[in-house]
Amino acid sequence: MNVLPWLDPILAPDLEQRINDVAAELRRTAVVRDHTGSTPREEAELLKEAGLTGLTLQPFVDGSNNPEARVAASDRWQIGLSAVRRVSRADLSAGALLGYNYMTLWRIEAAGNWKIFEQALKATLASGAIWGGTNNPKGPTARLTRMDGGYRITGRKTFATGSQSADFVVVGEKLEGESKRLNFFLPANTPGLSHADDWHAFGARRSASGSILFDDVFVPEEAVFRSLDTVVQDQEVLRSSGSLSFQILFVNMLVGAAQGAVEMAIDYLVRRGGAFDRSDESYIPEIIGQTVARVNAAAALADQANDAFSKLTIDKYQGRLEPAEKGGLGDRILQAKIVADQVALDAATKVLEATGARSATQEEGLDRIWRDIRVYTLHDPVALRAREVGGFWLKVQEKEHAAELHGFHTL
Repeated sequence: MNVLPWLDPILAPDLEQRINDVAAELRRTAVVRDHTGSTPREEAELLKEAGLTGLTLQPFVDGSNNPEARVAASDRWQIGLSAVRRVSRADLSAGALLGYNYMTLWRIEAAGNWKIFEQALKATLASGAIWGGTNNPKGPTARLTRMDGGYRITGRKTFATGSQSADFVVVGEKLEGESKRLNFFLPANTPGLSHADDWHAFGARRSASGSILFDDVFVPEEAVFRSLDTVVQDQEVLRSSGSLSFQILFVNMLVGAAQGAVEMAIDYLVRRGGAFDRSDESYIPEIIGQTVARVNAAAALADQANDAFSKLTIDKYQGRLEPAEKGGLGDRILQAKIVADQVALDAATKVLEATGARSATQEEGLDRIWRDIRVYTLHDPVALRAREVGGFWLKVQEKEHAAELHGFHTL
């Protein structure tokens, strides 16, 4: 397409060109890779070679642990999340690979262990290392036990998005016999660590979201960057299934995929040719116009949510926001998530109506967008987010409830 209608944040020309080049290559091979499934090694290499894996780490390029630098770089999440959105237009699985990498690094940063974060920082900026992980408290658990100098972990964990093609993996697991849940990182080539290659979903087939296996894997004490009280975390899980960091990630992934659906449909319609003012095709411009408008509206809300997330991450260091303000910022993120879910699913369906039966071929691959979006909307029930937003708006006038929404989530 020569003219794109998307209202994107402005990026540096060099960065925009690198993202566009990656997206073009992903779009060119997307249908074949979707049919192939399995490990997204080509996608990971593209992201690393383009220098996209460390975009959210730019405040720390000089290696300094300087809170002022973190606060000053308030636009880093607009840049990083915009990159996720643009990559997701071409391939939602690749957008997830990039986005999970950013949020996995944020988990390490937010934990406050500078020594371990510095290791992650150097590895990512020096070689373009990409990060994946598994931290699903609701899924299968592995056995994590203490030993001299660290821990041993054996077993299987699921939804290890991006781990199969990552250079490092971050794991969350409960310590056997104790009320602690540890977060730690491991190099991907750690002895005993492997992958089942068992992600056989009908969509997001190249997200490598299958199982990660641990066969008596040693975890050094110095690899642990966070220890959580499982009683507190279990309460959080019962009240909400997702942190705000992954909510905002999904917002941008889904909005990007919806934009990609429109792009693919327009490309097909232009190649096919048609007289859209004829009575039998006059409905097509209306479908495209309605879809573009809704997707742009979702993108505008996503930009506001990205800004809200930036403010919350800055407050992680400043601690100046009142609870009610935090609740309001969290509310903005969840509103964007609700709209992104609905708009993305609608867009992926409407474009098929616009392109018609002749477009329903494996070669065109227009069904891929709907399948990818549907899988990611299933990861986090949007009804729960709507309930939280509704509860916040109903209770926000009462001071004792003003921070309730923010209390449901962590960053």
